[in-house]
Amino acid sequence: MDRRSLIAHLPAAAALPAAAGAKPANRIDEAVMSMEIVNTHEHILPEDERTSQPVDFFTLAGHYAINDVISAGLSGDGLALVRNQKAAAADRWRAFEPYWKCARLTGYGQALRIAVRDIYGVSEISSGTIGRINDAIRAQNRPGLYRRVLKERAKIRFSVLDDYWNRAPVKADPEFFVLARKFDQFIMPADAAAVGRMQEYTGVSVTSLHGLEQAMEKSFEQSLAAGMVTVKSTAAYNRQLLFREVTSREASADFDALMRNARPQPQGFRARVERPYRNLEDYMFHHMLRLAGAHRVPVQIHTGLHAGNGNFIRNSNPTHLTNLFFLYPRVQFDLFHMSYPYQHELAVLAKIFPNVHADLCWAYIISPAIARAALHEFLETVPANKIMAFGGDYRYPELSYAHSVMARRNVARVLNEKVTEGFCTELEAVEVARMILHDNPARLFAARARSATPAAAALAGNALQPATLAVVGARIWTGNPRQPWAQAIAVRGATILAVGGNDTIRKLAGPDTRIIYARGQMIVPGFIDSHIHFLEGGLRLSSVQLRDARTRAEFVARLRDFAAAAPPGAWITGGDWDHELWGGELPRRDWIDAVTPNHPVWVNRLDGHMALANSLALAAAKVTRGTAEVDGGTIVRDESGEPTGILKDNAMSLVARVIPDRSPEMTDRALEAAMRYVAARGVTSVHHMGSWNDLAAFQRAHRNKKLRTRIYAAVPLATWHKLDELVKLQGRGDDWLRIGALKGFVDGSLGSRTAAFFEPFNGSPGDRGLFVNTPGQLYDWTYAAARAGLHVMVHAIGDRAIRTQLAIFERVRRELNLEDPRFRIEHAQHISPADIPRFGALGVIPSMQPYHAIDDGRWAGKVIGPERIKTTYAFRTLLDTGAKLAFGSDWYVAPPSPLEGIYAAVTRATLDDRNPGGWVPEQKITVEEALRTYTGAAAYASFEEDRKGALEPGKLADFAMIDRDLTRIPPHQIRSARVTMTVLGGEIIHEIR
Repeated sequence: MDRRSLIAHLPAAAALPAAAGAKPANRIDEAVMSMEIVNTHEHILPEDERTSQPVDFFTLAGHYAINDVISAGLSGDGLALVRNQKAAAADRWRAFEPYWKCARLTGYGQALRIAVRDIYGVSEISSGTIGRINDAIRAQNRPGLYRRVLKERAKIRFSVLDDYWNRAPVKADPEFFVLARKFDQFIMPADAAAVGRMQEYTGVSVTSLHGLEQAMEKSFEQSLAAGMVTVKSTAAYNRQLLFREVTSREASADFDALMRNARPQPQGFRARVERPYRNLEDYMFHHMLRLAGAHRVPVQIHTGLHAGNGNFIRNSNPTHLTNLFFLYPRVQFDLFHMSYPYQHELAVLAKIFPNVHADLCWAYIISPAIARAALHEFLETVPANKIMAFGGDYRYPELSYAHSVMARRNVARVLNEKVTEGFCTELEAVEVARMILHDNPARLFAARARSATPAAAALAGNALQPATLAVVGARIWTGNPRQPWAQAIAVRGATILAVGGNDTIRKLAGPDTRIIYARGQMIVPGFIDSHIHFLEGGLRLSSVQLRDARTRAEFVARLRDFAAAAPPGAWITGGDWDHELWGGELPRRDWIDAVTPNHPVWVNRLDGHMALANSLALAAAKVTRGTAEVDGGTIVRDESGEPTGILKDNAMSLVARVIPDRSPEMTDRALEAAMRYVAARGVTSVHHMGSWNDLAAFQRAHRNKKLRTRIYAAVPLATWHKLDELVKLQGRGDDWLRIGALKGFVDGSLGSRTAAFFEPFNGSPGDRGLFVNTPGQLYDWTYAAARAGLHVMVHAIGDRAIRTQLAIFERVRRELNLEDPRFRIEHAQHISPADIPRFGALGVIPSMQPYHAIDDGRWAGKVIGPERIKTTYAFRTLLDTGAKLAFGSDWYVAPPSPLEGIYAAVTRATLDDRNPGGWVPEQKITVEEALRTYTGAAAYASFEEDRKGALEPGKLADFAMIDRDLTRIPPHQIRSARVTMTVLGGEIIHEIR
């Protein structure tokens, strides 16, 4: 059989791991292939540097596939030809191909083939395709490549970047990377000239061992400011990983000899065993570990196989490090490359030392088979929270993507085998996959990354990547207490690059930067609506509008006109009527039966806790005078016992369950309308209170890349077990759509007279409201959900309901010993004075809607009296007692406009203009306090304060521009302000020109 025939019979692309987007085989495959992952180790070039260089197939092959091609026999002359970009591609291929044929099945070879196949669409690498591959690489070598490859294809949340090409620390692009720094130059200086270079970039005079220590300390501080999250050492390339404890006197003698060049450094392989300044090296390595321990920075150490050809492998046996694990228990050691061929030793070390982590970075391209065997061994030996399953270790993002495909397929394969063996269940396997691919490295590195982010803003402008968007000449309220105000902001991709003065930000602009001149307008972090019914709000935009109907006649006329234009038989829903506008009389079905003879009607009060059905709707629901009452609800009846058409709280389900489900198309249109509507009001994120059907709609939009609002989606508290399973299978989501939240109910609403109070409503001696769910149910659900690590938020409006849920939260937190559950009470409207301090003391977040205060303030006094309203919407007192107050709108119930909410919180001037000085004015708060409740505090209320809520480098580039500075105008003018621009992830999604 000749060579061509042989190749024709060899499996090509089919032999490679499936692409990341390929259809998975089962639930484990589906979860592993779809989950966001963290990359523990990279060397990827800055994007602007990469895209400014000529790159072709042989460039990609140069890392790491060329090493196996050399091992297969490629000569030095052949290697020079392959690397010569001026030579013809055909000539380079002829030199490369005979040895590539022998190396293409290695792990290095597989990664190169996957990259060419998936990124550039060529399934076979041959003389006939090399030109097409090069053309495709050149065509895509442009800005945006990293987002397409690392984010959209590889689904990498962030990568730990070892920028070995820089001696001094630089700021890594925060959209893609966090920073690892090596201090090997301080540990193993080659000569006096190398010491001199340390002085250049640290500014520390190094004439003694003490000076060398100070220089390392200064570099450490510079690196922390640049965003360093971990220390990295590649000492094993040069010496054995045995670092003894030596005295400063011994180390000083070595330093002095080095500066005099008294002991020549050995060359070649001898340098790997003969270390003339070993005392100095040992001493400085220990000094580096002391610094890491003091700053709580993990340490990554290269163990096992080295890159390149011809290495002294025995130097890198991880057992040499054992003394360090004892001496530095506060330092977390991340041992790289599964320590191959010492993976068994690594398993033992990670098993017995709490501060040792087993990292499979680089492993799947060294040997997929050995990596699988090692992962099998690690899972059976090492606690799963200390295994990290992926690090790319490449210069080029295409190859990191390819390695991630190999890693995902190998992890899924191992876990499927574990399930087949009975080692674990399918759900446990998915949970372990998420730990080892995402949670463990995120926990180890992300906390350090968050604390380093603000300091990174102080770096010189020329150390940062060019901005894609810059806004200058603004009045910026950052929400960052370390830098409260600024003039300008720079964005790169989806994240904030820098915030500062106009001149500083202008320096970050490149030729492709879009620059916006704000002309003194205010910029604030993107508003976060902490309580919203997003899809219902979108649907209401096209439903009958009854909110401002001021008379019975107007109410009836609007329903008549809407019905006349609706198809016969179509349900009329929505409405959001307010009976207080016409004196407080509840509407009845006999008001509207005559004008809606062909349409079932089910229109709700604006608070959503009661609704009116016409006779057709009641008939469809089979609600009659004989229908029994519903626990936690009320069927309002007339004097003869007939239903009037009004149903409250749980009784509303009698009609709601017979309304036809809306189509997916209708739901998608509602979502699109809602996203446009809130974007025009500066809202970039929402906490949605809804159903599983709502979540399905959000997931559908997310899959189709149609989300233009970031969504934290809550589902019903009683379904906690279903959510627990989903989180274990799919994780909690990403920056666009997050899950893990549960919404429950204690009581109803004040407007519907169903909120639960200790004392009766005025004029109704026997009526103290109702509980929608029993305290026993609420405790059971809260306990089970919190034990599963889910986020519990519960609607409670009356003082009796609020105290009940506070007690449940307190009990559950104590019984489960929870550190930071961030329990939430939604609305928290009418609080007993004794309970206000409990919010801060218990860490319970009051999630409130300030617009309700200026709405309810028109009539609440007559319902609950002058004493109880003193602690109604108690914004000021809650803040003063240490509560983390988060604001939202409750749309569709109230407008989703943060500016109106801020106006309400600052003025408390009711909608009827009867309280110009404020209703319960002692509960007013300041503009900046109100801004914080819609930004940083709201981000905190969804565990996202590390990603949003403030304008600082590394956080998401979500912000709103307002036509005037809210802090410098009379409070009554806040309502007249307009949002002129909304930016989401660095993209302008709303703009008034």
